[in-house]
Amino acid sequence: LASSRAPSPVAGRPDRPLAGAPPPRFRMRPSTKPVGALSDGAVSVNILYAFDGVNHSVDFEYDVSEAPETVAVEFARECGYPAEEVAADVAEFLERVRRDVASRVDDGAAGAGADDPEAAEALREYERLTRRTQHIHEDRLGKLKSSRDACAAAQREALSKIDRDAKDLERRERDLENARAAHAADAERLARKFEKDMLDFEHKERIELANHRRRLDDFAARYRAAGAARRADRDRR
Repeated sequence: LASSRAPSPVAGRPDRPLAGAPPPRFRMRPSTKPVGALSDGAVSVNILYAFDGVNHSVDFEYDVSEAPETVAVEFARECGYPAEEVAADVAEFLERVRRDVASRVDDGAAGAGADDPEAAEALREYERLTRRTQHIHEDRLGKLKSSRDACAAAQREALSKIDRDAKDLERRERDLENARAAHAADAERLARKFEKDMLDFEHKERIELANHRRRLDDFAARYRAAGAARRADRDRR
């Protein structure tokens, strides 16, 4: 459906629902354009249908080697319709297109064979090569899609790893910042404690020195008093 156009409303009155039953959201309408000539395995088709009571028309190139069911699901998805309500009718229409193309090819081969067997053989060989080319194309396309999906998955995994590593690095940076802040706070606390300890030591040292001087003065006074008493005692004797 790469060459399909988005559905466009066609002039006409909306379909009316059947009495007593809910109308189907999707309904095929008879096509007024004949199926185009087969070219490189594809034919141009026109789909006329009504969705939610509004008539639409879509032209696109249909590769007859593709399964009608697959194309019908793609048609529903690209048009934005529920596949369960659309795919069956579209697949039936495309199956009729395939039968029509096959009958035309068979009639052409039969007509050519009646007049020229070599032309009939060449036509059959052309159809065989066309189908083989289509199969090779689909196989290569499938491999390319698989390779693309694998590359996309690898890229997603690489990006996910980068994201995880970045988050881990951010966590480590936060831990380092917290450790640095804790170390600075601890150093400041130790500095304040050391300053307080020094002030306490100086204060205690002053008190102890004062007490020591007082004890020395008291001892000196007692010593002098004792000496005076001894001298007085000698003088009395």
